[in-house]
Amino acid sequence: MQPIVEVRTISRPLADVYAYLADTRHLAEWVPGAERLKPLAGSPGAEDVATFDAGGLSNTLTFTAVAPQRQIAYVLRNALAVLPVVIEMEASADDMTRLTKSQTLQPVGFGRLLGPLLKCGIAQRVNAEAEKVT
Repeated sequence: MQPIVEVRTISRPLADVYAYLADTRHLAEWVPGAERLKPLAGSPGAEDVATFDAGGLSNTLTFTAVAPQRQIAYVLRNALAVLPVVIEMEASADDMTRLTKSQTLQPVGFGRLLGPLLKCGIAQRVNAEAEKVT
């Protein structure tokens, strides 16, 4: 499937945006369906893992890359899909931050039949998540 990419400018300095995204206490605010996520201790590091239940599915979130004030990447897995996500940040003019979020839905098993529906739902969540960060 084609990646879903969203680019947004946030009216906050890069350091503030990264601090917010890297604080794992906020994961439930920007990871789809992670209302019951138990936060990790401190900032995420590559290979840190968090688990949560959402929509009747057990989910695993594994951080795959963390580059301070540049990038946070993770993979979200459940029985229906694998969803690699890359969030890139860069400073822009006037203490603003350009945030680019790219995610590519990879349906597995029964999820392959539901692929188009899952992708539509993810696109809607991307917009909702972005509103929380701005």
